[in-house]
Amino acid sequence: MLSTRLVVATGLTLLFAAPAALPAVTLPGPAPAAPRAALWGPPVICHPIAFEGGTSLPWGKDRFDRAAEVEPGTVVARTLELLEASHDPYLHMETLRRAVLYVMGGTKKDDPVKGGAEALVAGLEKRVETLGAALRAAEGEAAGEAAETARRDAAIACLDLGWTLEALHELSARPRSASAQEAAIEKALALVPDDPALLLGAAVVDFASGDQRRCWERLDAALARADDPKGLLARNADNTMGAMLGVRGRDLAKRVAEELDRA
Repeated sequence: MLSTRLVVATGLTLLFAAPAALPAVTLPGPAPAAPRAALWGPPVICHPIAFEGGTSLPWGKDRFDRAAEVEPGTVVARTLELLEASHDPYLHMETLRRAVLYVMGGTKKDDPVKGGAEALVAGLEKRVETLGAALRAAEGEAAGEAAETARRDAAIACLDLGWTLEALHELSARPRSASAQEAAIEKALALVPDDPALLLGAAVVDFASGDQRRCWERLDAALARADDPKGLLARNADNTMGAMLGVRGRDLAKRVAEELDRA
């Protein structure tokens, strides 16, 4: 059973079906220092992903502020070019969040780009196919750094697809089935099971789709990783799952452990 919660984010009122099985999300316990209210909203669309270096689609000052100079009809081609130029999962996730808002008309429900959602998904599916073939070729020639790079690129492409399908679903578009979305996420983690950025992205999608047990497991695995030199894992965990649960930092890790004990 899902309960509908009212969410206010940056001046926009959004509706999101939140799992009723998580009553503690509604009324989070106070943090030791400064209590934070849980910020509910569609998990992919409402929570920007931080990245460093590289180029994403132009954006405004808040999470929903599309840049006026961007022609929506060019967004799909530009997005695919940006993904091709980057190996950073965080940049990919934020670029695709923005791309979906452009092609779907944003949360203000402007006219969507005709065929934009389908074109974006088809382009991402082509990348999965192309990078999967590149991985098979690299593994066939020799193991080593080239094969590992190809494996990670193929995994990121799969996460891109699953992440985008969830973002589109959150704006009432379903160009592919829920099982296709799940299969893309599963394939990403089958290829690279221990990458913290991929684990975090998968956990956010799991949370959106209502698979709490799997969400907690993947989020716990991501937070357990010590290699976070730029602090992007901690920052993005706080800004996504932490924002939705109303906890940050060590309190987020503690909350995840508690949810795993209850699951």
